[in-house]
Amino acid sequence: MKTSRITLTTAIVAGLAMQSAAQSSLSNFAANSASTLSPVSFTWGGTFVPANSGEVTAMGQMLPFGAPVRPHLTLNAQRITRINQLKNTDATMQTYYAGLIDHVDWLLLQPVYTVQNVDSRMSEERITALALAYRLTNNTAYAEKARQYLSTLVAMPDWRAEATVLHVLAEFTSAAAIGYDWLHDYLTPSERTALRNAIVNKGLNVALARYRSGSTQQWWTWSGLNIAMVCNSGFITGALAIRDTDPSVSSEVLAHAQKSLALAMASLNNDGGWIEHHGYWVYGVGRLIRGFDMLETSLGTDLGLDASGFLSKTGLYKVLAGGRGPRGTACFDFGNTYPLNEGSPELYWLAGKFGQAPLAAYQKTLHQDGQLIKPWDLIWYVPSTSADLANLPKAGVFRNNAQFFARNSWSTVEPNAIAFKGGDNKANHNQLDIGHFLYESQGVRWFLDLGRTADQQPGPGGKFYRNSTLGHNTLRFNEGEQPSTAQASMIAFSNRDANQFGIIDGTQATGGAAALWKRGVALRGGSTVVVQDEWTAAPRTRVDWTAYTTATLEPGPGRKSVYMTKDGKTVTVAILYPPTVSFQVSSGYIKAPESPIPGLKKVTLMYRPTTIWNRMVVAIMPGRRALSDFNSVRQSFLDDWVNEANLP
Repeated sequence: MKTSRITLTTAIVAGLAMQSAAQSSLSNFAANSASTLSPVSFTWGGTFVPANSGEVTAMGQMLPFGAPVRPHLTLNAQRITRINQLKNTDATMQTYYAGLIDHVDWLLLQPVYTVQNVDSRMSEERITALALAYRLTNNTAYAEKARQYLSTLVAMPDWRAEATVLHVLAEFTSAAAIGYDWLHDYLTPSERTALRNAIVNKGLNVALARYRSGSTQQWWTWSGLNIAMVCNSGFITGALAIRDTDPSVSSEVLAHAQKSLALAMASLNNDGGWIEHHGYWVYGVGRLIRGFDMLETSLGTDLGLDASGFLSKTGLYKVLAGGRGPRGTACFDFGNTYPLNEGSPELYWLAGKFGQAPLAAYQKTLHQDGQLIKPWDLIWYVPSTSADLANLPKAGVFRNNAQFFARNSWSTVEPNAIAFKGGDNKANHNQLDIGHFLYESQGVRWFLDLGRTADQQPGPGGKFYRNSTLGHNTLRFNEGEQPSTAQASMIAFSNRDANQFGIIDGTQATGGAAALWKRGVALRGGSTVVVQDEWTAAPRTRVDWTAYTTATLEPGPGRKSVYMTKDGKTVTVAILYPPTVSFQVSSGYIKAPESPIPGLKKVTLMYRPTTIWNRMVVAIMPGRRALSDFNSVRQSFLDDWVNEANLP
């Protein structure tokens, strides 16, 4: 972090917002490569030590706090001009602009929230959309509607700070701060004063009391998880909005937030993967990026928080975990995450900052119709082409959450694709699912995740079937559950188009039932999936292979294969090894009060080998296949997969 005082320049806020001169790689790994990987420790968060008086003073001395040219929080004159120019020349911006205007015109017809029913996230979204529309059109009807929402925030007795987490408070603070900055010239002096006082007294002073306490109960300050990113980014936005009038409050908030976010940034280490999975990347890392842009456009610095360059790697995780697209289709929904891919305008920000046009091309594919676009899509938009989309890596491995994704093409919305995980069972929003894999082809999610448990009641014994090892597409030993403390590193991978795979060491997940368990999941030739398990355990140790589907199932000859049919499409699952086991098909019934999944079925293999070292190999091919079709699938030990992938 710089120690000298910095000054704002128009160069910092012009154009595409901090676009780098050179394109940054989307991955830590070279294209068309295969390699073993060293195990990593899964860590997040740490000890939060509140900023001391010297650090607060240094923050105040380092950063400017004179009267800004408003708006200056992400939105500024250069970006307003750019949007208005592009809407006349760029088809995508035209669609986004029309979508924004349609949305705010609809908002004009809606009643404003009352103090009793106001929602923090919706308030932020509506105020942002209305204020941006006002800045782009000078239509005061939009500004007036936003002012009414802001008046509700001012009238609230408090902004609903909870005991241990402050995400609602942070969202109210951010909503008020954006309205204060973007509508500054529309609001009367008395309205500005009332709103500024609310930001300070209902938002920032409450946050400061929690920061100063240093209490471990305030887990948003030290967890390094999505909640840390959401809270700190919201308070940063508030602090920047009132920096010219309340510099001491602003400097102290920024000093604390800098120390708290440093712990969160470490959670993105190695390669930008996210331990809480796709949906909480969208919420947490998305808010983090918003906070970074607020800092950079307002102060010209990110406070040194991304000195290690972790953000340049994280966009690829969002894209690969987002699934096949288009918008509204299922993401690869590991853990207790949201199930759908709705895109993220932060991909435009990453594309602009790091010269990563393929990220922009992916985001553009999700909102071709202009529906559900966000104000940030217009502000951060980066033009791209279909050629940029084709340049996205088809496979990626992320060591800090032990996840691997692969697909055969970016030129179709119905690719052959796999997702596979190891990871840390005790991590936030995770489940007992080391070894879990997902598979889709021909536009169908054949082997699926049972979904998140939020807003549901647990089943018998107060437990969620969805959280259990039995409720996932993985291996179980002696019918046991994986320990909640189990971890599994990704120990090898290949991103070669002809042979994409990831391999984990899942030994800890066996709970001591096996001395070694490794699982590899591969996409070969762009179409054939291989799921291979190898383990060392006492003879007669029971092993159960399980996977869930909503397809119609038809056992093949001798139950050595299963034909899966859905939406007029078919795939075939076959046992390659051992020859002594057969598929069993049963209902995937989930007991009430957990929500059922209509048509859910379970495909299983049970094996009690008499030897110590064992393996099980299952392969999947699109279409209705004879067992003889699988004779072409190469079988080899997992330890040989990397060497074979590297053969010319």
